[in-house]
Amino acid sequence: HRDLHSFPTRRSSDLSKCISCSGSAAVWAAGEGSSVQWSGGRISNCADGAFFIENAAVAEIAGTPDLSDCQLVVFYSSAATIRVTGARARGGSANGVNARAGGTVELTQCEFSGFEVSTRPVLWSSDARISAHSTRISGAGNVCVFSVEDGVVELTECELDGGSGKPLVSTDKGRVLIHKSQLRCLPEAGAFAG
Repeated sequence: HRDLHSFPTRRSSDLSKCISCSGSAAVWAAGEGSSVQWSGGRISNCADGAFFIENAAVAEIAGTPDLSDCQLVVFYSSAATIRVTGARARGGSANGVNARAGGTVELTQCEFSGFEVSTRPVLWSSDARISAHSTRISGAGNVCVFSVEDGVVELTECELDGGSGKPLVSTDKGRVLIHKSQLRCLPEAGAFAG
């Protein structure tokens, strides 16, 4: 809930381990010195998103959290840092990750699936950086990865599995760096655009 920013640090033990919300973000932090530590649990049905981290705040998310059916974004970073280990994010009409305005999102051993109904990319970087290691992205409705306007997405030992008839990776004045990763897409779609 939006009032979480009034506390300098929130641990997952301070919050419900199963959150279903119809409005706003489930976890929100903003401002230098604000931080969120989250481990495990389940967040679903958020109208805005699961984690909104802004303005120099830091979030550490681990312990295989289960995130589903967020309508806007699962992880949102604007001029902030989010580190995620082991998350499983499924479905909804959301971005999996939306990083902008100098934000940084680091994904390790995460899985994003079931985004077929989404018109947004699963990973979106605009003037920000997303790095993913040993992460799997499948079932994208739009492109899996999109980088725009000086955004950077770096994938290492990841799996991208398309199926929407759209390219897996698209850029518009941004960069996508891919190392030792597997890319699977429909032949007519191609892997890259832009």
